[in-house]
Amino acid sequence: MEESKNKTVIMCIHGFLTGKYHDFDFFKSYVEDKFDGDVELVHLYTYGEKPTYDSRKWGQIAEKVAKEYMQKGYTVNIIGYSMGASIAAYVASKLKINKVVFIAPYIKLLGTRMLTHHIKLFFKTLKLRFRYRKNKTRFDKIKKRTVSISLLIQVLLSVRRYRKYYRRVRCDTLIIMGLQDTSVPLTAASKAYRMVKSKRKQLWLLDHLDHVFIFDKELSSDVFDRILIFFK
Repeated sequence: MEESKNKTVIMCIHGFLTGKYHDFDFFKSYVEDKFDGDVELVHLYTYGEKPTYDSRKWGQIAEKVAKEYMQKGYTVNIIGYSMGASIAAYVASKLKINKVVFIAPYIKLLGTRMLTHHIKLFFKTLKLRFRYRKNKTRFDKIKKRTVSISLLIQVLLSVRRYRKYYRRVRCDTLIIMGLQDTSVPLTAASKAYRMVKSKRKQLWLLDHLDHVFIFDKELSSDVFDRILIFFK
């Protein structure tokens, strides 16, 4: 964590990671020449390391990062994506955050394609591991290729545990939702908007965006530019 001339940081909180990447890798590389401050990629867990799959600690991890920057005199802004939006709400409700952005907030569990997708992954993983349980070599390969069941459970618990904190967010808030998102329903964004108590809040419904637009340079560039303007 390096000192910054203007002491401003954007904390980026990822969603459901299933690899060694971060959801905001592209965002960080895109804005590094446009933003005169720091971009901190917060890792709630390390994929492949089961002891880190504990949603009870994820909010504390993000809060600790924000506190460390504040102690150094930074103005802290936060972006939370999908599952990570609820974690961002938790931090924004606990500390004096400048502004917060929620992208495709995964706030509802029942009746969402995201939940259906998670359940399918869960049973697919169970089926494959049971089939090859007596073949250690094959079992180990399957284990690497399938999603961790314990991580899936913690992701769902995380949404349930932290979504209530939207009601305690009072800093300037921007919610971004793609109308082509087939994972998180539009009602989740509108519900998050209603829950947030900020007097200055915005809800952007963008027709051409899906759930994973933040990984697409062509789709995300304009949105990222507008987010930087919002943080000014």
